[in-house]
Amino acid sequence: KNYKTLATCYHNLGNFYRFGGQPAEGERFYRKALESCKLSGTENSLTAGMIWNNLGTTLVGKGDFKTGMEYLLKGQNIKENATDYRYPLTISTGLRDIGNAYKDAGDYAKALQCHQKALRGLLQFSPTAYKDLASNYYALANDYFRMNEMGKAILFLQKTLQTSRLAHPDSRSSTEINAYISLGTSFLRQGDLGKAKVAYERARQMAQENPDEKSREYTGIYLGIAACAAAEHDAQRTIEMGQRGIAISKQTLGDKTTQTAKFRVDFAQCLMDVGEWAAAQSQLDSVLTSLDWHTKPNFSDLNRVALVTAAFELKGKAMLRQHSPKPSAAVLRQILSVGAEIDRLFPALRQAYSYGESRELLTQSLRTAFGNAIAANLMLHGETDSAHYLHRAFVYAEKTKSLLLYEGVQESNALKYSTIPDSILNREHALRVDIADYEKRRFDLESKEASPTDSTLLTLNSRVFDLHQSYETFQKNLETDYPDYYRLKYDLRVEDVASVQRDLLYPDMALVEYFVGDSAVYIFTIRKNDYSVQEVKKNFPLETWVAQLRTGLTAFHTDPTLATWYDTLSGMYTDAAFKIYQKLVAPIAAQLPKYVVFVPDGVLGYVPFEALLVEKPLLSTRWNTHRYLLNQHTVSYCYSATMLREMRYRKHKQQPELGFLGFAPQYDGDTSLLSKLYPYTDDMRKALKPLPHSGEEVYRSAKIMDGQSLMGAEATESRFVERAGQARILHLATHGQANDRSGDYCFLAFEEREDSLENELLYARDIYNLSLNADLVTLSACETGIGELQSSEGIISLARAFAYAGAKSIVTSLWSVSDAKTKDLMVDFYKNLRRGALKDEALRQAK
Repeated sequence: KNYKTLATCYHNLGNFYRFGGQPAEGERFYRKALESCKLSGTENSLTAGMIWNNLGTTLVGKGDFKTGMEYLLKGQNIKENATDYRYPLTISTGLRDIGNAYKDAGDYAKALQCHQKALRGLLQFSPTAYKDLASNYYALANDYFRMNEMGKAILFLQKTLQTSRLAHPDSRSSTEINAYISLGTSFLRQGDLGKAKVAYERARQMAQENPDEKSREYTGIYLGIAACAAAEHDAQRTIEMGQRGIAISKQTLGDKTTQTAKFRVDFAQCLMDVGEWAAAQSQLDSVLTSLDWHTKPNFSDLNRVALVTAAFELKGKAMLRQHSPKPSAAVLRQILSVGAEIDRLFPALRQAYSYGESRELLTQSLRTAFGNAIAANLMLHGETDSAHYLHRAFVYAEKTKSLLLYEGVQESNALKYSTIPDSILNREHALRVDIADYEKRRFDLESKEASPTDSTLLTLNSRVFDLHQSYETFQKNLETDYPDYYRLKYDLRVEDVASVQRDLLYPDMALVEYFVGDSAVYIFTIRKNDYSVQEVKKNFPLETWVAQLRTGLTAFHTDPTLATWYDTLSGMYTDAAFKIYQKLVAPIAAQLPKYVVFVPDGVLGYVPFEALLVEKPLLSTRWNTHRYLLNQHTVSYCYSATMLREMRYRKHKQQPELGFLGFAPQYDGDTSLLSKLYPYTDDMRKALKPLPHSGEEVYRSAKIMDGQSLMGAEATESRFVERAGQARILHLATHGQANDRSGDYCFLAFEEREDSLENELLYARDIYNLSLNADLVTLSACETGIGELQSSEGIISLARAFAYAGAKSIVTSLWSVSDAKTKDLMVDFYKNLRRGALKDEALRQAK
């Protein structure tokens, strides 16, 4: 009847069986331990929390991720609020286990947050627990590696090595060996083959100190050596080393484990790097067989889903390359079946991942797979002349475009239009604002190059983690309690050709969507009664041309040191503008009507298509004689066809009270004299100096549109946030600045107040939390359409944030703009609007 002692005995037996390779028996004894805790009244004790943690880890390992994670989180909550006493070390190690579970499932951003909070606890309460610290540093290194932040990954691997030596001064631990293996992989990802070889050799020497040469660390060592051999195009050594590694994994871990499956996926990539396509497919088929996916697919086991997705992605690529340049129809149908499998797996992972960064990484990793599916569909169309394949190719292209933006908008719509009470909506909004506030504080600290182990930064990371956990719980409750919210939130169907033609196009209008693949650019041209796809081989330096276009078009008036290079830079622009037109517009030029909506992809998001040249001019500096695309077509842009529908047909929750509301925060002149024109000198709207023309711009635009304007000291950030939702047309004439490393921290500058706690910078991160009712937002500032380029999400910019917040259409800029010239452009734009022109045509006429 001593149930408390009995609980401890059952718990120990559970550990014995679980670590002894019998998880089912481990689970049985953990459950008995929990029964004993309940009978002894200790179900909220530290011991009970540890049992729940271990049971959760066991279930995750068996494939029941959902229940396992539920138990892990329950155990963690009990430990943090234990009725007997709190033991900080087990709280931190529990967080590490939770993070590892998220990592195995591919939710790397969530894993990172868990491991950061665990590290804070260890450094604060257990700074000499070197073994646990080393394990935590190693976990963080793996998170950063998966998120492609190699510098931070290497930093934490070095900390792993330092701490592991303190924990094991007289021996070599598996953590230390694995850290050297991961160092080798990180150096290899950076392209430093020499350092990678040194790291793998160090791991091999350390492993040899262990008399058991079949220890599991050897698998990673041999696969690392295989990857180095692949980088040197040594196929024989790649195969030899990889096979040795897989053989050890099968002996030490078993052939049907997820660990061996992961090693096989890595080996398959090495084989593909040396052109061993058939051998790579054999390894990938072994993954699918060992995980029993074809006969027993299990979408709740996220670890397996992530592995299977990676295996299918690589298999499709290997099949296409093996049979290039002209695969048979049978092979192409196999490739399409692989694409269909990925299409089926993709939503399961995206919906399960709680952090947008993880979903973005997933979409990035699958771009190649969707590109292969596009190529296979087009080849099968050539074989069969069936329009079905052309139409399916467009859907695959849509599935790579701005999905995070679309998901965010759908969630926002679900909150607006479901039956959730206002009191709950207010709580949801307050949570989002808190998260944004703490993430901004963290960004400010990171911008000052704070160390990743800085105590203040770790404290902020911990608070962000707690807020995200609260918000995640809040969302799950909403999904359960309000079924209409759940239905609206996860209705993520993308547009197809037929719906674009039926609902989004007028007779004199076309949608042109690009997909930039590794070896080709695909151009999808949809008109009201016509649809075609062009494949352009990527045998030209697209990225170089785009950079040349942007430099040549803007550098001589944005960089004073380059002003004397006016003729040369103008020539750079005209050369690149014509080349890009020839490659990416000329093939479809005959199909283009007057109105064209471009959906760019990747680096094309930086291209002003209307400034492309349909012929190369003899004199590059005679700007008024150039034949721009703008002369023939009215151009607009969108993030995807799906977002075009959303923005065109979105309903605002309330009718705006004001027709026009303008802000000119950087105007410092006399507002009573704004009806007159002043001969100010030009100043760029990026230098964060007073903008003498912005006041006139906003004043005259408001007059034209019968609206209101706020200038100078009146145009504060708080007033903008308070009133932005009241306007049908929202106009900002101020400084703007892009951020090409962290797009959510592009900003617009408002009136600076000495006594204000705010920095008066409105970040994109803040704009996501606004609720706009605007038909038009005009961002009359520098760089409002550019920022961080993400391969699948596009450019993370201020314009994107306003699209998320509810704007139906946005006027934006791709570079630093002149204060005076922008004023002229905007006044003409609103005059054209007032005369009744459509927004895109009004802007074309002004340009």
